Amino acid sequence: MMWHRDISILTFLLSIASGHAQSDTLSRIDQRPQRIVSLNICTDQLVLQIADPKRVLSVTWLAKEPSESDVVALARSIPSNHGLAAEVIPLAPDLVVAGTVTTPIATSMIKRAGIPILELPPTSSIEDARRQIREIAGAVGEVERGNELIGRLDRRLADISVLPERSRPTAIVFSPNGFTAGPGTLVDDVIQRSGFANLAAGRSFGAYHHVPLEVLLSEPPDVLIIESAEESKPSLASQILGHRALLRLSERIRVVIIPSRLWSCPGFGLAEAATILDATANELRRSRQHE
Repeated sequence: MMWHRDISILTFLLSIASGHAQSDTLSRIDQRPQRIVSLNICTDQLVLQIADPKRVLSVTWLAKEPSESDVVALARSIPSNHGLAAEVIPLAPDLVVAGTVTTPIATSMIKRAGIPILELPPTSSIEDARRQIREIAGAVGEVERGNELIGRLDRRLADISVLPERSRPTAIVFSPNGFTAGPGTLVDDVIQRSGFANLAAGRSFGAYHHVPLEVLLSEPPDVLIIESAEESKPSLASQILGHRALLRLSERIRVVIIPSRLWSCPGFGLAEAATILDATANELRRSRQHE
């Protein structure tokens, strides 16, 4: 009968279309980079969270350092590099992801070797972080995973309460070597989104600047944010964090410790840092209401 023949033809055509669709999907998968190398701690973390670790040939040694990295478990089984072209070129990667300021000599040599490379600048805001996540996700062929990571970040940030400008407590970051984070930095964006006024922004310290201990003592903030590297060994850079004057100041004002790994790079750690600061801002607001 004619309708039997029509159904047979339709089934045949559908099977061809299905075959083409599967072929296109497989083709797109095959075209994704399968031999990825990262040369920057920030790109390490995003590459390992977005791409299948089996497709990652090498990440920096910092990815395995708990004080620096949020992806220690993912990085543990992956060979390390120290940002050298001599380590990368023999691996014959089909994609290298690097920072624009961390390994310029290596990236120049990698380019001359004809290896595809994606260079990403430091991020200065959470919006920059979202953009960078999308860029890496697109480069490694995992757009959905990138969107999932952004979704997790945004859902957590949506829980952060936004205080009016006039009622915001003041805060300043104090890092090893006495550095602070001013306007135009990722850290400053997190601080402001968490309900604080950043004193470093008000004093025009610049993006990253040394802040004298005397300034903290003469104009103490409501909250002192100590940026900790969670070091297992003491260092000259971190000695100032144990200064006697700073310890006395901590008896008069609130002190919050933020591990530097949370907000040094794009990723979910930004939301974790914001959550810590948001809780502190709300505690201050409640204590003021009862004064």
